[in-house]
Amino acid sequence: MRNCERQDMEFTLFIKDKVKSNGTPTEKHRIRTIFHEQLNELLNLSSLKKNEIWKKTKNNKLYKPRLKKSFIALVTKNLDTYAELNINFYVPSNTSFKDIDNKLKTICDALSLPGLDKGTKKIINAWK
Repeated sequence: MRNCERQDMEFTLFIKDKVKSNGTPTEKHRIRTIFHEQLNELLNLSSLKKNEIWKKTKNNKLYKPRLKKSFIALVTKNLDTYAELNINFYVPSNTSFKDIDNKLKTICDALSLPGLDKGTKKIINAWK
């Protein structure tokens, strides 16, 4: 464990759209791009940007190469970080809301590093 003071950071990510149950690679990547935009803005606004740990170097273990792209694992042993998720679903009162466990799985999969299956490879490679 690192010998430093713990700093808490709290922020909210929004998905202002439907979350499909049993999300396909396309659905998970759609959510991933929504989160990417918000997390990128957070990184640029916060003091995290000044920290040397974010510099992209050959030996930086935070950067996870996947399919010719680099992803950063924000919650990892290397950073001694953890995440607590509070997820709120807001649904119109005249709507049925079913299969919440699979909707949560879709969101958690979108927060994870993308897989290496054929469908995901095609989507990630097309991402600019």
